[in-house]
Amino acid sequence: MFALLWLPIHVFLLLVFFYGPPSNANWHEAVFVLCTGLAYFNSCVNPIIYNRTSKDFRDAFRAAVGCQKHDGGDAGTEVAVPLKASRMVNAADAAAAGQELPRAAEDADCVDGKILVEN
Repeated sequence: MFALLWLPIHVFLLLVFFYGPPSNANWHEAVFVLCTGLAYFNSCVNPIIYNRTSKDFRDAFRAAVGCQKHDGGDAGTEVAVPLKASRMVNAADAAAAGQELPRAAEDADCVDGKILVEN
């Protein structure tokens, strides 16, 4: 998808570089806007593609928006439920503020060097 959406702008820019801009400026500007729009559209479709192809992306997205999979109780159904209210705290920032936090290796709420602290 990346190559398909970025190819038109690269071909267009190469043609302009080697042959110069065409004499009809309106046509030139319209094609440039269309090709640039296709290239930017690639950024819009990336999350959709990642969601469809990567379980890790789906899990990370759920964690980022504060939801996790939860067994609904009915024959293996799963529903998304909000996590408990918390905030991520950087251990260095907490130390600078004089807060004591559990060590990362011993704390189940630690994620990538940051510790979940209840509000």
